Amino acid sequence: MVIMLGGEAFTDKNFTNIVSDIALLHSLGVKLVLVHGAKLKLTNFLNTMIVTVPITKAFESRQKSA
Repeated sequence: MVIMLGGEAFTDKNFTNIVSDIALLHSLGVKLVLVHGAKLKLTNFLNTMIVTVPITKAFESRQKSA
């Protein structure tokens, strides 16, 4: 099973529950692949650099703001 865990999950109020659910699946012998993201931190960083991050069909492109 592949679980995509975006960077937003780390700041979510239910993060502890998410981790508990993943741990339960693991303890039941489910083979897991955890794909983590850092989109939230990257977006915040790029915003401080005045860079826009438009999302297009699950792909992101970066453009300097004028």
